[in-house]
Amino acid sequence: MRILIKTGILFILMPAARQCPAQHYVEARGASTEYRYLDWNYTFPNSTMMDVFYVGVPGSNEFNLGGGYGFKPKPSLMIAPLAYAKNTGSGESKLPCWSL
Repeated sequence: MRILIKTGILFILMPAARQCPAQHYVEARGASTEYRYLDWNYTFPNSTMMDVFYVGVPGSNEFNLGGGYGFKPKPSLMIAPLAYAKNTGSGESKLPCWSL
């Protein structure tokens, strides 16, 4: 019952949220001592985005740097295609990656 009340309050307050001029987003995960994930994302006031993340698993350490632009077909929806440069540190090719 408490979950339903909290969810209801969240849905009531969501329309009151205002658009921020810029936004930081940080995420860190550590499912085990063998898995590491760290992500930092910044959205500028003009909807340009920058994303840096690291994924570490046994045998692979990946560092990714990306950027792109967020398009807003509706005020409540943003689509953000991003291009990434990936460095594995193991001599593999450093081809660009795409994300949507």
